[in-house]
Amino acid sequence: MFASLFITALIALAVLAMLGLVLVPLMAATGMSAHTSAKEHRAQAREIERLLAEKD
Repeated sequence: MFASLFITALIALAVLAMLGLVLVPLMAATGMSAHTSAKEHRAQAREIERLLAEKD
């Protein structure tokens, strides 16, 4: 009884570890994409502010 529970817990932990190994690169790629998008949006906002300031 205890052995089967122990094996089940080990399998569950192994599955969680494998899921983590799969998700980490996806999360990193998403974070890099978000960082790049934020940089582009900041640059666009600066350009818009500069154009609006020139009109005055």
